Amino acid sequence: MKTAVFTGTFDPFTEGHLDVARRAAKIFDKLYVVVFINHDKTPMFSVGERMEKIRQMTKDIDNVEVSSYNKYVVEFCAEFKVDYIVRGIRSDSDYVYESEMAAYNFSHGGYETVYFAAPDKLKEVSSTKERQKIAKCDTKD
Repeated sequence: MKTAVFTGTFDPFTEGHLDVARRAAKIFDKLYVVVFINHDKTPMFSVGERMEKIRQMTKDIDNVEVSSYNKYVVEFCAEFKVDYIVRGIRSDSDYVYESEMAAYNFSHGGYETVYFAAPDKLKEVSSTKERQKIAKCDTKD
């Protein structure tokens, strides 16, 4: 069975994230979508809220399991017997960053990273922009 993990802060989970999850779920037998807890960031939404949003958005994808984790991705892979790490790429700078992470993950456990390039219509979608929209709406109330 081929398993993969798609990790992120997902604050919030966006249509871009959903696109990556849908495409990865077609390739892998099981896809973990994991909210990673980053203590260096102050999230807008709680871990529970983020997980619930992901569950709602992926409810029609049978082989997706949503969870959270607070250690390194290589530790998650070892603990849950995951073979591959899934990442979305929107730009050249994303690729540079993600390739550095992929090299680390490969050298610290032999985990391959599979990239999904964002379609043009989703290249500008980001959690940061979504949070800004939400904050703008909140200030209008």
